[in-house]
Amino acid sequence: MFRNSTITDLFLFVFTQLILHYRFKMIIELPTKMKKENIPKITHEVFDDNLKPKSDYFEFDFSKVDFIEPGGVVALCNLISLLKAKGVKGVLKLGKQPYNDKHKKVLNYLADSYFFIKKFDIVAVREPVFSQTVLTIEEINFSKFFSWKDQRLDLWLKNNTKTRSSFTNIRTVMDEIYNNIKDHSTEDVGLFLVSFILIKMKLSYVYPILELVFLPL
Repeated sequence: MFRNSTITDLFLFVFTQLILHYRFKMIIELPTKMKKENIPKITHEVFDDNLKPKSDYFEFDFSKVDFIEPGGVVALCNLISLLKAKGVKGVLKLGKQPYNDKHKKVLNYLADSYFFIKKFDIVAVREPVFSQTVLTIEEINFSKFFSWKDQRLDLWLKNNTKTRSSFTNIRTVMDEIYNNIKDHSTEDVGLFLVSFILIKMKLSYVYPILELVFLPL
């Protein structure tokens, strides 16, 4: 038999843990349209003015998201990476099943981009499906950037456009992005997600004006 004091102590311990859990848990409800322009607002919800997390445990609620662009994925990835680097834990809330068509497309796109696997180490919704039109999320160190650009990206561009173009303009843009990282950030890593949309390329990245964007591998 447990003594009354032992039962009381056990109850108080469990009760205290529950209070601590719910006290510090912060729910971040993501907007219906998830674009890179939404990230500053989300950043202010998550961090104070000194980039200190406002909680040590977050729940990212995707329930209402019915559209997400590549730039939104990349910005969200960097935000989550920064939280991880600061020792913050978090969970995902994907919404109630069955998902409506728009929401399901968003979740499938995140799965196929390897968002769930690379940021949360889980397979959510479904196994990633290979897409010829999506070059999955990559965190690339400056020292490896040129080989990635000249090999993987170049091959992907040529396969999607069915041309042998040198893609000079795209290469120039990519070089400028990484030069900005090198010149203006204390880190030397950028994250890319490249999608082929209709007849044009959309290269998505997070602007170097936000220092939290560039994270070490």
